[in-house]
Amino acid sequence: MKVEFLHTLCAVIRRGTFAAAAEEVHVTPGAVSQHIKYLEQHFGQLLFDRSARRAHPTPFALELAQTVQGTLDALESLRTRDETDVSGRTRLGTIDTVQATLLPGALKWLRDQYPKLDVELARGRSDHLLGELNAGTLDAAVVVRP
Repeated sequence: MKVEFLHTLCAVIRRGTFAAAAEEVHVTPGAVSQHIKYLEQHFGQLLFDRSARRAHPTPFALELAQTVQGTLDALESLRTRDETDVSGRTRLGTIDTVQATLLPGALKWLRDQYPKLDVELARGRSDHLLGELNAGTLDAAVVVRP
């Protein structure tokens, strides 16, 4: 069973018609009908009374939707959350001209985006900074190439 079929079920219950649910879940009304038919076959029970213009959910459909809604919400939350948690210490080497011009704005942006990141600065000439980078004493360096 596809999770999207359960989303469709909940959308039909919320919106009242297959056409309105189709707009919500971004599929055609025919696809909504297929999703519901699949769920009905899977559970062996009718989910909607289709005799009127509106789709009237059966008691089982309401029970199923109530059972899965919390899980669907949790899955959506996991899918959409931004878990970029950058933290720790990094050593950045820069040449003098960068420290006076570009570095203040870049550090402000880093602190705003990643407040748990501690940036330790080292100044030096390009050849010296490249040596420290190669030796592993710096994590990154902004240099000029001769």
